[in-house]
Amino acid sequence: MTGKKTETIDTPSFWWEEADEDISSALYSHVTNLQDQQCYFLDNIYSFLQLYSGVNSGWASYDNFSQSLVNEPRVSYNIVQSCCQAAANKVTRNRPHASFLTFGADYSMRRKAKGLERVVEGQFYRGFVHKEQREAFFDCCIFGTGCVKVMDYHGEIRVERVFPGELIVDDTEAIYGRPRQFYQKKHIAREHLRRLYPDLCDELGEASGIAEDRYTGEKNASDMVEVIEGWHLPSTPAAVDGRHTIVVSSCVLLDEVYEEDDFPFVFMRWEKKRLGFWGLGIAEQLLGIQANINKTFRRIQEQQHLATPKVFIEKGSKVSQGSMTNKVFGTVNYSGRKPEFYMPRAVGTEIYQHLESQIRRGYEVVGISQLTASSRKPVGLESGKALREFTDIETERFSAVAREYEEAYMAIAHKVVNLCGKMAKKYKKKFFAYSKRGIEFIDWKDVDLSRDEFMMQILPSSNLPRTPAARKQYVEELVQAGMLTPDMALKLLEIPDIESYTDMRLAYVDIVDRIIENIIEEGIYETPEPFMNLEFAMKRVNDAYLKARLDGVEEERLDLLRNWVMQAESLLPDPVAPAPAPMPMPTTIPEEGII
Repeated sequence: MTGKKTETIDTPSFWWEEADEDISSALYSHVTNLQDQQCYFLDNIYSFLQLYSGVNSGWASYDNFSQSLVNEPRVSYNIVQSCCQAAANKVTRNRPHASFLTFGADYSMRRKAKGLERVVEGQFYRGFVHKEQREAFFDCCIFGTGCVKVMDYHGEIRVERVFPGELIVDDTEAIYGRPRQFYQKKHIAREHLRRLYPDLCDELGEASGIAEDRYTGEKNASDMVEVIEGWHLPSTPAAVDGRHTIVVSSCVLLDEVYEEDDFPFVFMRWEKKRLGFWGLGIAEQLLGIQANINKTFRRIQEQQHLATPKVFIEKGSKVSQGSMTNKVFGTVNYSGRKPEFYMPRAVGTEIYQHLESQIRRGYEVVGISQLTASSRKPVGLESGKALREFTDIETERFSAVAREYEEAYMAIAHKVVNLCGKMAKKYKKKFFAYSKRGIEFIDWKDVDLSRDEFMMQILPSSNLPRTPAARKQYVEELVQAGMLTPDMALKLLEIPDIESYTDMRLAYVDIVDRIIENIIEEGIYETPEPFMNLEFAMKRVNDAYLKARLDGVEEERLDLLRNWVMQAESLLPDPVAPAPAPMPMPTTIPEEGII
């Protein structure tokens, strides 16, 4: 019996499966082909950028409609820019911070969680996370997707905003928003690459540069090289097929096994699309409305230009046109019928009404009031309570995107924690930490917690109203309700003019809290002084002692707290004995028989 011939099916090869000597050309050609197939994405990115700036920034769009819209002088009313700035300022006005919570843990674990919180806060400040997050959120508003990258940069944690036009993903693979491959293409100076990779100077000299700009067609004067960085996630947690590679056209700069289950990027989206990886931004939402506004403004300007004042002069009349000037109380010499001056009506009211309706519709689509966009307070809202209610109503529209912004902070914090653990093993270093006590450096082993030992939540820096008037009234309401003491009310106001006063007024609280923290955290004892508010200090230290005992703090530090209370009690003045009661006056009884 003759067997049927089986056809051989060629299995496509992938760049992450290539040998070391072939991976450079495989990755470079794959990303270049992928970007050419999806050139519409980069075209849209630059079109949205031009919409936001309101002028032609030098990039020509392949889309005729977008090209006719953006290749014009600066628009008279840029609603895209107004909405993006208002939305970004509203959502990013608070600085969230990561808080690490433990459940049913002992004092040692809670102490680690507090130290881990200080390390993350220190890395946030040192890496300018708040600044980069704000820039990335502006990208989120304009392009629909904002991105930051968390990476190890020569032994320091760096968090940087990534321009969406640098990112490349296969649309088919990312149709549900969870791709397994991701790419970043960046233009870097050849000289800088040679300094970063001195062993590859010859190979970098052969790397193809950027001959001309894709959008302007102009020759590139700077010696820039296209650098492509690619990630492939491992198939399973135990698999070793994950790969992280950085290449140029001529050589491999970095090739290593990638063990993480996620890319080093954190994304924010203004509005998530039902399918696909990229988000829907304000510029795309208002594209048609902005085009209509531009068209209406052009029509108004043309009609205003044509509708200049006219002078009707009858033929045969003798009018001295040289005497027609703009001089006040000027005279016009004429003979016959006098000239007729006419001011034509330039634009009808319905055109202005149409323009106003388009502008109003644009703000309604995004969910921003025109008063917020122009930084004006609504008429009639004078009290802090009314302003808070108005802000809450307007903020409900942004609850989803505000949650996206806060979750991005949480994702950054998780990546910082993971990166700190790796860098501690690699560099054997201490980490910069920030707290109210100041700057310190913490050894990672003193704060190292596994992912199942803590839960992270993001808290706003302040829940108080932002304006001084609303903040003052809000605090006064709490004082009147008996929920705040006058001292705590001053602390919550935090107005710069009285900051020094509040620091001195509440110094007695801060110094006792510092003594308690030093004893419990470091075992450092600071003796009480008679100039302290000893009665308050004894009560506060006693409460801290009971809480520390419940938390299982070491006995020697509990003993320090007990000694502090007893030593403070010995400094109290002896109680003044009450004055003796006066002796009662003797009562005289008259003798019997004496009248």
